[in-house]
Amino acid sequence: MSGLERFIRGAHIPQNWQFTPEQMTEIIAAKYPGAQVSDVRLLDGSDGTSSRARLGLQYAQGSGPESVFAKTEGDIKHRLLHLLTGNLFREALMCGSGVPLPVEHPNPIHGSVDRLRRNQLVIMEDVSTRGVTLNDSEAAHC
Repeated sequence: MSGLERFIRGAHIPQNWQFTPEQMTEIIAAKYPGAQVSDVRLLDGSDGTSSRARLGLQYAQGSGPESVFAKTEGDIKHRLLHLLTGNLFREALMCGSGVPLPVEHPNPIHGSVDRLRRNQLVIMEDVSTRGVTLNDSEAAHC
């Protein structure tokens, strides 16, 4: 992919979370040098204002997280709503920036934007591996 094409389109965002090991290796190895993903499997997922999935990873070489949490903007109606409200791409741009955040949060691994399709891809730490429960006011938060 040319530099201009990558700027316009960003990283490939597969439908139904069907990442190939090669696609996930490119994403993971940027944060975990030497990691080569051999298998990617969908552990669970849901759709709402965004599409979310927990992906299990296995490695042929090197090491990285056993699972990651991934998000996209979901269906076109949600993408257009986020575009109209001015928050389309915000999470991916923040996640991909490397800027330190002064609050407890999932560790970002990857953030990219598909401007042509008005979508974004965010890959971050799966906080369930730390025993964190999100959206539960009585549980520890990340």
